[in-house]
Amino acid sequence: MSPAHTEVGTAGYTTLQTSRTGAILTVTINNKASNVNLLSKRVFFELDQLVTYLPNDTSTKVVLFESKNPTFFAAHVDLIQRPEDDNLNVDAHFATNVLFNITGLPQATIAVIDGPARGIGSEFVFACDMRFASKNAIFGNFEVALGNIPGAGGASYMPQLIGRGRAFEYLLSGKDIDAFTAETYGWVNKAFSSSSDLYKYANELAARIALFPAAALVSIKASVNSITRPTRDQVESDAREYVRLSQTPERHQFLKKFLALTNNGTDVAVELDLGEEVVKLYH
Repeated sequence: MSPAHTEVGTAGYTTLQTSRTGAILTVTINNKASNVNLLSKRVFFELDQLVTYLPNDTSTKVVLFESKNPTFFAAHVDLIQRPEDDNLNVDAHFATNVLFNITGLPQATIAVIDGPARGIGSEFVFACDMRFASKNAIFGNFEVALGNIPGAGGASYMPQLIGRGRAFEYLLSGKDIDAFTAETYGWVNKAFSSSSDLYKYANELAARIALFPAAALVSIKASVNSITRPTRDQVESDAREYVRLSQTPERHQFLKKFLALTNNGTDVAVELDLGEEVVKLYH
């Protein structure tokens, strides 16, 4: 984890922790209800609150996104219906818009990834401006194995980072990619051999960026986004297709098998090697 920071208000968050050092805001994802840090409805509800607040936060120039979980950045979406979250109007379209809005924040956003980030966890880091990973990081979008498409824009973001051919390779196969290969392909900016080196670099980079005038940072982001950012219609199209495929009998069959395979998203050993494990759905 990053060095200790001065705490700032968390606005009643239960799955996010926030802390500040000068113009740098660190947001730590901590879904205590999940031992693999699943991205639940509650996580996205609170991320939406944060992302709605940040455009008006003139004191923040850089946002670091980290994970509190000692093993996982974010395993994938929480596929279990949680009664305590029934009152939250959070679906694929909601999550897609949260991630798209992250891409348009005025602040520089940096994902600091020290464990597996798959499915919507992978899509989450795609939405950040920069991604840095330790050797513990593993990435993958395995949705095809469940008869579906990445539902929050992953199929639109990924080609921008690694190119058309490699996007097909990983989206159509659902294979994992390790941190160092991900660096070579452009999936992440840089990979590190240790967690300490990862956090040191990310914090030093954030501190350097935070030195510079906010107006210049905003203008640079707008220029780069005008060339590389998918449109809202593109990512919304992904969400619509995800919803459509989610309603098919085939999808229901594979979802049931997947929940059994992962013990409802709690089997750490299976989740760590998920890129290989999902093939068992077809045995």
